[in-house]
Amino acid sequence: MYKRKKKWVSRPVQGKILFVFAALAGVSALVQAIVVNVAVMRIAPMMERPEVLAAELPSILLSSILITLAVMSPIMCACGILITFRVAGPAYNFQEHFKKIIRGEDPGPCRLRERDEFQELAGLINEAVDVLRAGQSETQSETHRKAS
Repeated sequence: MYKRKKKWVSRPVQGKILFVFAALAGVSALVQAIVVNVAVMRIAPMMERPEVLAAELPSILLSSILITLAVMSPIMCACGILITFRVAGPAYNFQEHFKKIIRGEDPGPCRLRERDEFQELAGLINEAVDVLRAGQSETQSETHRKAS
């Protein structure tokens, strides 16, 4: 099997999924800030000078959110690209396969990489194309017999 080098095979689809991953990273950072805020506010009354903590809390939370986003966003985007690659690659492959059929070319069997999703769909596409080819050869055979 060949290894596809191009990771951005379907920018619109992969872009939407990556946007969701990035939004999840943002929501995760906000949830983290809320959890930290609640925990700090619970212990603040036990301190001698809670006003110092209260004054520092916004900058602590902001830096916490920014660090979380700086660390998690690239990780989530990389994971998103790798995950979508297994879906967007086959979708792109199917699209190109059908374009060749529409142009009248014989694209051969539709092949996917071993770990790609939609293996069963690729098999069904190959079976459907085989049925159409068999029907075309029967039609051509009948036409040749009638012409003879």
